[in-house]
Amino acid sequence: APSDAVETLGADEYIKDSSDIVRELLADQSGKRWRMKKVSEALDKQNQARFAAEKKQAADLVAQTLKANHLEALLDGIQQKHEHDLADQRKKVERDHKLAVQQAKSEAEKAAAELDRIQRLNQHAM
Repeated sequence: APSDAVETLGADEYIKDSSDIVRELLADQSGKRWRMKKVSEALDKQNQARFAAEKKQAADLVAQTLKANHLEALLDGIQQKHEHDLADQRKKVERDHKLAVQQAKSEAEKAAAELDRIQRLNQHAM
């Protein structure tokens, strides 16, 4: 009977030790799961932050492109207006020049006619 008691005591301790080991293993597994969950959450947050940063970069790039396109359109408009104004000025200068030439021609013809008249009068006077 005493040997049965020792064996029972040994078995009880063995069961207790086994239970402790099982409890430690379960706790260790639980800890690993908890750590994996935390790592997963951290990676998710990192990915979300990266995605947000990339999204912001893309939005900034779109905004810069739109701004550049707007400025380019403004410059094109200014250039077209400038070219149109130059064309208008060139037409006005050409028109004014043509009128001045016609006026000078007319005055030259009048002066020639007057000179002709004076020369005829001089010939008659002689």
